[in-house]
Amino acid sequence: MNKTHIVIHHSATDTGDIESFRRYHISKGWRDVGYHYVINKEGSLQKGRVENDTAAACKEAKMNYKGIHICLTGNFDNYEPNNNQFATLIKIVNDIMKRHNIPTNNIKKHTDYAHYKSCPGLKFPWTRFINIMKGEIKMEDNDLTSAINKLVEKGVIDSPNYWINNGTWKKEYVELLIKKFATYIN
Repeated sequence: MNKTHIVIHHSATDTGDIESFRRYHISKGWRDVGYHYVINKEGSLQKGRVENDTAAACKEAKMNYKGIHICLTGNFDNYEPNNNQFATLIKIVNDIMKRHNIPTNNIKKHTDYAHYKSCPGLKFPWTRFINIMKGEIKMEDNDLTSAINKLVEKGVIDSPNYWINNGTWKKEYVELLIKKFATYIN
């Protein structure tokens, strides 16, 4: 069966890589890791099943047959993927889309089919990801999260969520201020 979709997952764990997920999946009686790719916490792309192989990641709507499945290590119900993971995801999804002629509308969250799951996580930046994949924004044009994380690392701000979610500030002014300030502390 031709691959017509790309399905994004999170591991819902704070640690793990292709080998640990493979061991876990085999312990459940599967023949291999369920995904075609895993992106670990460092942002490295790790190959699982070959792309034309059936996955064991989303049985609903026959997505194991139709989809190429990518899992990012992390629990994105609690936090966002890091910049290295996000950049790797964009690169591999672009590559898969080109090679398999998959339209952006066929990039899906696991939860789009398995409604009882939150996968790839409640805090996964889905709208931003899809807008980047559509070419509507560039990753570096909307890198507020990276700028905020730099300020947190330097101890300038305590809580990134305050700056992102505070409704009393005009978002475009806060983004500009934080991005400019982050460049000065490099």
